[in-house]
Amino acid sequence: MIYDDYSEEETNLQIEMLQNGFKKLGEQCRKVLHLFYYEEKKLDEIQSLLGYTNKDVLKSQKSRCLKQLKELSK
Repeated sequence: MIYDDYSEEETNLQIEMLQNGFKKLGEQCRKVLHLFYYEEKKLDEIQSLLGYTNKDVLKSQKSRCLKQLKELSK
């Protein structure tokens, strides 16, 4: 079915754009997002692993990184 092929192609394009944006992020953002989304670590674990003194600072960092990733993936 043509629609299915287009949908898969569109999905692959979006994945590629995300991967390219991820590569452009700073090292700290890559670490935070990788630990949270790929390794499925909880914020408490990430805070300990990366040495954040405050969980709210980590939450803000993650939010800024996601926003940056969204911009870089356009």
